[in-house]
Amino acid sequence: FYRAENQTDINFTNATLTLGAGIITDQVQSTRYDDFGSRKQNNVLYAFSQFDWTVAENVTLIAGLRYDDNKLFAAAFSPKLAVRVRANKKLILNASIGRGFKAPDFRQLYLNFTNNAAGGYSVLGTIDAVKIITELQNRGLIADIKEDFYRLKELKPEFSTGINAGGAYYYSDNLSANFNFFRNDIEELIDVRQVATNTNGAQIFSYVNIKNGFTQGAELEINWQPV
Repeated sequence: FYRAENQTDINFTNATLTLGAGIITDQVQSTRYDDFGSRKQNNVLYAFSQFDWTVAENVTLIAGLRYDDNKLFAAAFSPKLAVRVRANKKLILNASIGRGFKAPDFRQLYLNFTNNAAGGYSVLGTIDAVKIITELQNRGLIADIKEDFYRLKELKPEFSTGINAGGAYYYSDNLSANFNFFRNDIEELIDVRQVATNTNGAQIFSYVNIKNGFTQGAELEINWQPV
């Protein structure tokens, strides 16, 4: 793993512009990924900017944009917009909306790992999962093919849209609370699924894309300093 990044801040009246760019190089060489003589590599070029603007004494806006050029996958833009408002001395409110991007990693693409302990199981990356399971089936070593086996194909990157709204309330110097509500809508969610079972009962897992998914919920944190 190698990462290089350069970042610059430009200050204006009541505002700051941050610009940056970098490169990430991932390399892996292991028997868990095909064979030790086969080295896997991927490069990611990225650039980002963020604009922090104090609109008023009690209002701050943050706008950001990131660009990722993943050599194994298509490039993607990830924008974000957030606002923070100090309603009064005790209450702070904030909200944000943003777009996210997540490419499959080496584990999800190339992994070929078997754990023989605790009954045994195998995890296969999607690149060779169908080939390996088909070979095992031809040798009579597969007892059951799961429905998700037929969904195995080249993994797509995840894209998500996240919305957050919350804030903090300072009741006193030693008692405060943070609260947050969130919703994330995910396209092509990468999920691990059982795709087959060996004749010895060992489960075989791999990764599939789920067309649409979401997470949502609320969080509450109370901080109390008794002395």
